[in-house]
Amino acid sequence: MLPVAVVIMRRTRLIAWVRGRGRATWLRELEARHGPVEEWWDDRSALLSESGLPRRLWAQLVEPDLETHAARDTERLEILGWTTLDPADIPGLASLPEPPVLLFASRKLELGVGAVAVVGARRASGYGLRTSARMSRELASAGVLVVSGLARGIDAAAHEGALSAGGRTLAVLGCGPDVAYPPENADLQRRIGDRGMLLTEHPPGVPPRPWHFPRRNRILVALSQALLVIESRLKSGTLTSVRWAADLGREVLVVPGAVDARLSEGPLQLLREGATPVGTAGHVLEALGLDVDIASRSFAAAPAPVLTPAEHRLLALLDGDGMRLDDLVRMSGEAPGRLLTLLLALEVNGRVVRGDGLRYRAVSGQG
Repeated sequence: MLPVAVVIMRRTRLIAWVRGRGRATWLRELEARHGPVEEWWDDRSALLSESGLPRRLWAQLVEPDLETHAARDTERLEILGWTTLDPADIPGLASLPEPPVLLFASRKLELGVGAVAVVGARRASGYGLRTSARMSRELASAGVLVVSGLARGIDAAAHEGALSAGGRTLAVLGCGPDVAYPPENADLQRRIGDRGMLLTEHPPGVPPRPWHFPRRNRILVALSQALLVIESRLKSGTLTSVRWAADLGREVLVVPGAVDARLSEGPLQLLREGATPVGTAGHVLEALGLDVDIASRSFAAAPAPVLTPAEHRLLALLDGDGMRLDDLVRMSGEAPGRLLTLLLALEVNGRVVRGDGLRYRAVSGQG
């Protein structure tokens, strides 16, 4: 039984369940007019019918199956082994203009010596992926919690880097705890759940929606002491995280890139606006105000991970002169998205290197 599972079944948690489905604003208005929801819950049908709200909205609150749905959510969380967290107990979240009403977590949240949110382009370059993985690996080795959103590209590389160091990483999801998104990161999501932490404000079964991700970004920024940006175009979702960092008073750290690269447009603009340039984990640790002794620690690598059969097959194909990506898709039989996820994990762990023209090659001497 979850420690607070029974609480979810109480009126306030039932309201939280509905709020989690996007009805926070009008419920706050009702509470402002009529007091705490638990005081009028039993009489909600009459009250809501006179509230002036559209019938389709208040009908959700008088739906007789509401408690049944909440009970199913609770049961699903128990099966997953997840717990619930009160955002009021988590430093940083209270400063949000609209904090989550309830959070679902794969384990207890521990911020440790500090937390850094790592964000960037989904279609990142090899330079961006390597930089994200390297800096996240070194930050995790220094005890920093690496926070990101489990998206393709920079996010996934950050999580992989932290895991490769045996360090801690937190993924904030834009969907329910039982939904794997993006699907090619399903294995990475599982490994983060096993060795790190998964967090979401969405109840079980909620699919990813476009508007979920800017809201997800507010949580990962609020939980962190600084935001690290690695590659971004001028108009991208990454910049919603930057806006949240500005609103919440978090320092924005930026990895510079080549001035003629499209993915350097966002970082260059942020640097012109006063963001702090960084190139190493030591620079980030200094920005966090952590002790110099921590910054000077050697970054010990975690034991070499056990390769999956799919990774072994890829290494066999890449032995010798290597292979271009399009040929590798054809020869491996893997879907392109899944293949890129496998290659990213192998690259982060030093098993594969990427050359010019999207040509991948196995590193010699690796088993």
